[in-house]
Amino acid sequence: LEEVKELFKVRTFVLMLGQRVLSGHLLMLSMGVVFMTDALSIDLKTANLLMMPLFLGVLTGMFTFGFIADWIHKKSPKYGRIYTIQAIQFLYALLAFVMLTANFENPMMYGVIFFFMAFFGSANMGVNRPIVASVIKPELRGTAFALFVSVFEAIAWAIYNIAAGQIGERIGLKPVFFTVLVVVMLVNTAFITLLYKPYPKDVKAIEDEMAARRAAL
Repeated sequence: LEEVKELFKVRTFVLMLGQRVLSGHLLMLSMGVVFMTDALSIDLKTANLLMMPLFLGVLTGMFTFGFIADWIHKKSPKYGRIYTIQAIQFLYALLAFVMLTANFENPMMYGVIFFFMAFFGSANMGVNRPIVASVIKPELRGTAFALFVSVFEAIAWAIYNIAAGQIGERIGLKPVFFTVLVVVMLVNTAFITLLYKPYPKDVKAIEDEMAARRAAL
């Protein structure tokens, strides 16, 4: 309990928890097939096939953005990670908008869009984890990531799935997905702006403390 209290004193961490709750892209991973068959009128066999580029995008995004995010951070250590994660959210919302408003005759075109949506969606991991780690003391990082991933991300994912299922039955999945994948992700993009002020201060606080620990040793 004391560790949690200390974590919630770090403003960047609290804002990152909010950013995670606003990560609507999680819905596509769990309800993608249902969405395609219900909203896009794609047959079940093709819908399952189109999940392959989605998962390939997830794998590619997680792997490559670990390197890309590190390179950006070296070029701009003060704000690089912040404007990178902000750009990722915006690009995802843009791609989702194209996917939801286009009327592709060839279903495989959706596969291309799904790949890039998943690429930028999973690229979050290469940026948000280092942001959290850079503002939290080493001994508190385990608790921080437990809250970040196992609690807040899981709660957000559950809420989006339950809400999509309940509301989707009444008004259809397309407006629900538009709200979650476009509107919520744009709100996420704007919300990240709040990180620009506290992030450098919180990073410096940890750097100063670690320097003091090394000097004491």
